[in-house]
Amino acid sequence: YGDSSIGGNFGIELRQTGHDALTITGKASELSVLFIDGGSGSIIPMPELKGKSCLETEGLIKKRLGTPEIHLATIGAAGENLIRYACVNSDWSRNAGRTGIGAVMGSKNLKAGSVIGTRSIHVASPETLLKARLWQKENDAFKLNDLKKRQTSSDCMSPPVPKLLWGSTKRCGGWRPKEGKRPPAGVGGQPGRRT
Repeated sequence: YGDSSIGGNFGIELRQTGHDALTITGKASELSVLFIDGGSGSIIPMPELKGKSCLETEGLIKKRLGTPEIHLATIGAAGENLIRYACVNSDWSRNAGRTGIGAVMGSKNLKAGSVIGTRSIHVASPETLLKARLWQKENDAFKLNDLKKRQTSSDCMSPPVPKLLWGSTKRCGGWRPKEGKRPPAGVGGQPGRRT
């Protein structure tokens, strides 16, 4: 188990393939790329990627598969060599840098995961989502100037999302709910509860 996060579009594209999560078991016999297109997946052996940087790998895979629309999560030589703090790179400049998740991919001979999502994302309750978004808008939850004043994410709560709209006891120079305002019933959750 490892916990790391990464920006970019890989996660969105994965969700648009119809998958909520991805579990990889076993190990490829040679350096390979996992390719998920729509709802199906395949392993493509690509030993020629050995020793290539993340950026080189991303460019070569896009060229070989013939599509610039593909989104990738790649490892470089550190991941291949199982360096304990190896990162995973995505969308040319996004990195998952905690827990050596790149070394985990390397231990499976997985040079990259690649996805092309073509499905819509189903929203379980569009009314609740709209209600939350309207509440955020009315309460300046995404006021850009306030977000620019924030310190690092470890000093403050994350940018406000529906389940975090209750605020936090740890405050910083960024977003705060308007005095006395709470999300409407059914939006977000109670403090300390996941929704």
